[in-house]
Amino acid sequence: MTRLLPLALLPLLAACADGAPLGLPFGSADAGATADEGPVPVPPEVAPYLPPGVPGTLVMRDANGCYLFTIEETDPPSGFPVRDSHGNQVCPAGEGA
Repeated sequence: MTRLLPLALLPLLAACADGAPLGLPFGSADAGATADEGPVPVPPEVAPYLPPGVPGTLVMRDANGCYLFTIEETDPPSGFPVRDSHGNQVCPAGEGA
């Protein structure tokens, strides 16, 4: 059994050879903002309702067009809906709920 342990770890090592697995920001060329681009701006209609410290890279739109913030990449996009002070989901004018 212990003789097969190195073979079991081989796929894990192979996944690391091509950059960062699972969309992690370290090691990949297209992760987040670069020094040339600057930080990703937060849409102005969302900014007042985000928790403190949430960067623009975590804000995305769901299938209905409403804003959400996420801590992981999923397909379809999912995360926590951005809600206004009345508890309504924040959507661009004329879209979403």
